[in-house]
Amino acid sequence: GKGKSTLLNLLAGELNPITGGLSTHPAIKIGHFGQTNIQRLNLECNVLDELSRSNPSLNNQRLRSLAGAMMFPGDAVEKKIKVLSGGERSRVLLGKILANPTNLLLLDEPTNHLDMESIEELTEQLDEYEGPVVIVTHSEMILRDIATKLIIFNEENAQLYLGNYDDFLENIGWDDANK
Repeated sequence: GKGKSTLLNLLAGELNPITGGLSTHPAIKIGHFGQTNIQRLNLECNVLDELSRSNPSLNNQRLRSLAGAMMFPGDAVEKKIKVLSGGERSRVLLGKILANPTNLLLLDEPTNHLDMESIEELTEQLDEYEGPVVIVTHSEMILRDIATKLIIFNEENAQLYLGNYDDFLENIGWDDANK
């Protein structure tokens, strides 16, 4: 209700601003994980086919490596999307995003439906990502491991904090309403 998802959808070009405008560099390649994007997966495809549809230029070895990183090792890549849990579908979608060459990731609550092991793997993948990541999350683990700058949404304002999450907690902290 504070506008976090709206901000990411504007940056991704899925929404147009009511006033003003938004311009991006012509070379920008965005990978966007939205809260409802798992509904865009083809339920009849298996994991490997769905990853391949995202980037057909990847060879089988690279696709299987990516599937393994998303915790679909060996024969698990043959599972149909329709039988996967919400967390598994989220991992497939994250894999599809990572399969494409991007230079900006926009991630809206990517840890929803993920177990701790999946969150740890996602954190490792994000830590290795060479471009900027804009992430909406309530996961303190992600905030501590990944964030170097924060946009704090509270009341009617958004405030930029130039520092990591632990610095923010030490120097400003949350008021009781925003904990």
